[in-house]
Amino acid sequence: MHWIDKKWPLSVHQSKRRPPKSCGKTFISCRSCQSQVDQDEFHAAHKVCPVCGFHHVMTGYERLALLTSSADGELLGESLSASDYLNFSDTVSYQERLLAARKKSAMTESVLSVVSAIDRVPCVLSIFDFNFIGGSLGEVAGSRIAIAIQTAIERQLPFVCVTASGGARMQEGVLSLFQMAKMSAAVHLLRQTRLPFFNLLTHPTFGGVTASIAMQGDIIIAEQGAHIGFTGARVIANATQEKLPDGFQTAEFLKAHGAIDDVVSRDKLVSYIGRNLRKALANRS
Repeated sequence: MHWIDKKWPLSVHQSKRRPPKSCGKTFISCRSCQSQVDQDEFHAAHKVCPVCGFHHVMTGYERLALLTSSADGELLGESLSASDYLNFSDTVSYQERLLAARKKSAMTESVLSVVSAIDRVPCVLSIFDFNFIGGSLGEVAGSRIAIAIQTAIERQLPFVCVTASGGARMQEGVLSLFQMAKMSAAVHLLRQTRLPFFNLLTHPTFGGVTASIAMQGDIIIAEQGAHIGFTGARVIANATQEKLPDGFQTAEFLKAHGAIDDVVSRDKLVSYIGRNLRKALANRS
């Protein structure tokens, strides 16, 4: 499968202001500063606004193309599909939500697991896609991560997890919550091998994903400007009746308070992860 050659839908709104027809360019509006940005330049910068530096949300396949040094890889757990044992329905049925999510994200689930390489370092990756029902953690997502970790152990490869999630998937009830324990058990087995486990937290990372896989890595970094936590700041402020500090739950705030190891801009991710994977593998031998 060739990921880099695929064209994925924009995750930013098309600008309502039309550029002059003579310029022959398409412009989009930055969600942070509302600047009109040339679409080609925007994608060349991996969805980072050239004006304010805001890191827009990437799809799973866009993230894969950014991180991996090869356009080809071995997909893991793709045959798995979500079950609707609760026959869940709110405004629409769970099955309708799944179909809509697959169409919107071009993903079969909220997690993509693959054997590939970062900066020429072979590894196994699991990547969340927020476009798939908010990157929610369901039975298939948890299983794909567990399979990825098992594959890393069998092939003696580092494991890299890239998170972007609102938390557990309510449509799957307690089966969704079970995935937190499943992933944690898999991480325990990985630790016994002393294989490197690298976490990259992207915007947004919340809920059961933060409470499990996201904060269990040997090295935990976050993308510049990412918001990370268990529940939203507004909920916390209402519950505690306290004014929260400036920058609360941002990647920069978490680094300053020792919750994560580093904050890295998108253009430096590949070299940063590759360099640290090499160091971790060297220390293991």
